[in-house]
Amino acid sequence: MGKPGDAEAQTGNLIGKFVSKTNLWKNKPDMRHFGFDHKRGDEHGYERWLTILPDMEVEPPFEKKQFSGGMYAGYSIWFRDFVQAPWEAWKRLREWANNHAEYEIEKDLPWFEEHLNDARYFIWTGQEGSQQLDLLIPIKKRK
Repeated sequence: MGKPGDAEAQTGNLIGKFVSKTNLWKNKPDMRHFGFDHKRGDEHGYERWLTILPDMEVEPPFEKKQFSGGMYAGYSIWFRDFVQAPWEAWKRLREWANNHAEYEIEKDLPWFEEHLNDARYFIWTGQEGSQQLDLLIPIKKRK
């Protein structure tokens, strides 16, 4: 079984190469970068989504997807703090949602890590990376 960090690193390397090859950070400076865990059988997986230009073509292993969105609650954290205790940060957000009088967790949407300032990071370093994360948990009004 793959370790969680392996999947994040592999997808991060692929995304970094894609952004550099396509100059996406120059052509779409408002680019957004999301990541989330998923499992395929017994293997831990990590998927990343980037916002791209509408007419942009992508080649395998990438594919275009359309996400209709939803309502999300967010928790901002510095990346260096997140990597020290990622489950603790997610726990805080999950507890907030579970204890909120007006909202509850929406179970049909993914939980995201939005990597903020990625376009600036590419400009500075030419590599994939992030200085800040927004942890995003899908929510809906309680019934």
